[in-house]
Amino acid sequence: MKKQLLCLGLALACNYAHANEYYIGADYLQLSTDFDGNSASPTVNNIKLGAELYNGIFLELQGGVSSSDDVLLGVTTDIDQNYSAFFRFRSPNYDGFSVDLALGYARTEVLFSGKPSVYDGLEEFSGFAWGGRVNYDLPYNFRINADYQQRYNKDDILIDAWGVGLSYVF
Repeated sequence: MKKQLLCLGLALACNYAHANEYYIGADYLQLSTDFDGNSASPTVNNIKLGAELYNGIFLELQGGVSSSDDVLLGVTTDIDQNYSAFFRFRSPNYDGFSVDLALGYARTEVLFSGKPSVYDGLEEFSGFAWGGRVNYDLPYNFRINADYQQRYNKDDILIDAWGVGLSYVF
C-alpha cells in the first residue's frame, strides 16, 4: 500500500509541476554493509522512477530486491527490502554527460540468518542518504549511469552502494 501511495504522490507532484522529463530505469547495486570493520557485499536489483520538478531538480523513487547474499562472520547477510527517495540536482549536459547530486531518505532492511549464536534476525537501517551519479545520454532516449549512494552511517554501521544502470527518458 505504501508503494502505491508513493507512486500516486509522485504522479500528482509531477503533474502539478508540469515536469519536462520523466524516466524509468533499472540499476544493479553492490551494497557494502560495514559493521564495525567487518563487511559484506550483497547485491540488489533496483527500479527507479523519476520526474523533473523544476529546471534540473528531480524527484526520484527507488525500490529494490535482493539478487545475491554474502557472509559476514559466518552469518548470511541478505537485503530484505531496499527503498529510497531522493531529490537530484543535475548539472547541464556537456557532450552527453551530466552529473547529479542526490539528497534524500533511504530505508534498508538487512536479514541475518544461519548462525543464531552470532546473530539471527531482521534489522532496519533508515535515515538521511546522499549520493552522486554520472549520466551519459544514448540515442533513442536511453541513458546509462554510474552511481554512488551512502544509505546509512551511524553507530559504527555504514551502508553504501555502488551501481550501474540504464534508464529510458520520456
